[in-house]
Amino acid sequence: MRPKYLKVKGFLGIKRLEYEFKPGVFVIEGPNGSGKSSFLESIVFALFGSGVRFGKRVTGEYINRDHREAWVVFSFEKAGKSYEVSRSLERSSKGAIRQSASLLVMQDDRKYRITGVKEVNEELMKILGMTYDTFNTTFFLPQGEATKFLTSTRSEIAKLVMDVFLGKNFLDRIKEKLKDKMQRLKESDPTQRMEQILALMRGKRRKDLIDEKKRLERKKKEIDEKLEVVNSRVEKLMGDLRRYESYMKKKEKLEEIERKIKELETRVEEEKIVRKCKGLLGDFLALKKLEEEYTRDMENIERVSEEIDALEREKKGLISTMSDKEREKQALISEDKRIQDELEKLRVIVSSAKPILEEIFRYQHELHTLNDELKDLEERIVIKENHLKEHRGISRELLEKIRYLDEKVNSFKEDVIQWMAYEISSNLKDGDTCPVCGNVYHSKKRKETFVDFETYDHLRKELEVTKERKMRNDMEIEKIEEELHRLKDDLSRKRDRVKVLSESINAMKERLKGMGYFEGVDEKLENTLIDREKISRKLRDLEATIG
Repeated sequence: MRPKYLKVKGFLGIKRLEYEFKPGVFVIEGPNGSGKSSFLESIVFALFGSGVRFGKRVTGEYINRDHREAWVVFSFEKAGKSYEVSRSLERSSKGAIRQSASLLVMQDDRKYRITGVKEVNEELMKILGMTYDTFNTTFFLPQGEATKFLTSTRSEIAKLVMDVFLGKNFLDRIKEKLKDKMQRLKESDPTQRMEQILALMRGKRRKDLIDEKKRLERKKKEIDEKLEVVNSRVEKLMGDLRRYESYMKKKEKLEEIERKIKELETRVEEEKIVRKCKGLLGDFLALKKLEEEYTRDMENIERVSEEIDALEREKKGLISTMSDKEREKQALISEDKRIQDELEKLRVIVSSAKPILEEIFRYQHELHTLNDELKDLEERIVIKENHLKEHRGISRELLEKIRYLDEKVNSFKEDVIQWMAYEISSNLKDGDTCPVCGNVYHSKKRKETFVDFETYDHLRKELEVTKERKMRNDMEIEKIEEELHRLKDDLSRKRDRVKVLSESINAMKERLKGMGYFEGVDEKLENTLIDREKISRKLRDLEATIG
């Protein structure tokens, strides 16, 4: 059998392991408790379903205390086939232990799997050709069991050797065949059997029988040779066993002799010491006194050493404190430098931004003034437009009145002309020259006309007054229109100025933003100055402490 790989989880002292075996001999070494026995015992568990330290008993003690289950996967090759056996132990919630097993058999391209603990155990027994006890006694010798093989009886050793070299199955098969043949011989009739043999001999030629005899002799010789090899191996093992037993007995006797020698040497040394002590009592007393002085000196030395150690500890504490203070100082210096750099940056920003801010302030002040003026202009324009609307309404009313009065006056004018013609004609004679048109007057009978001159004069005066009012109103309209036009021009100019100022302010704000300026930079500068003052105070206090 050649092992290929081993995978273990939660088995005995192994929490998790994956190991691939290399061709050739390998050695596992390590201190006590490192898991060497657990490594080998996991292989035994994989092959037989039981470990070594607890025997064939399936127990939960194989499960690592940090796990609820344990499983082992072991792969090996034997007789041209590859096998992979998997076993697991699982502890239920009630504490019961359940074991499961499977065996994967691989040969060329064929694979098949066997499941079930009993079925896997039987198949592995056939594959290995040995029992759990044989394997543990020969191939695997646990700690403390190395002498069990050597102290076994001859019959036990012979059985183990036969199992190892010939295989238990091989001997069992031979026994079964011999038993079957003997049974058939007992059941058959001797006379009938003799007739069968004679018939066989008659049916075969002598040469064939001779060849068969030679073949059987050769086979017997081969079996005898194998048996001699086995016997020689057994004899060799038995000789080794006898030599080991002799060696162990001699070793025990030698150990007993050495123990007695050591006891005698101890007694001799003690006797020598007693004799020397008797002769050296005075020196012993002097030495005792020196020892007492030495003890006192050592106590003083220990006390001084303790004081020195205390001072050393205090020194180390001070050195550690100084180191901490130095690190704190360096941190404060770095922070002070950072704040100084930030202050310089803020000062540059404030200094560069100051003229721009002043210009923005002036522009904003002008913009505020312009906005007030625009508001005032807009209000004035609204008032003027209302006045214009009012005067235009008056002008329309006056125009209507003028038209009405004009019609009235014109109607009165015809009556006046008729009256005047009547009056002139009443003073002319036929053939006189008309003073109005210069033509010759021909007498005609005219109807007397009556004219209300008082009403006529009143209408004419009212018409003139109304025309005068309309003229003054039209002049006022022109004046309002001119003033309104001027106000609107002023409003347009001021709005253009507001736009220019707003654009300029926005442009300057973008410049400030590009310089790094932000709202509250002055407050930030002031706070940074306060932080720097605090750090400077801390540095002064720290330097005073270090000093």
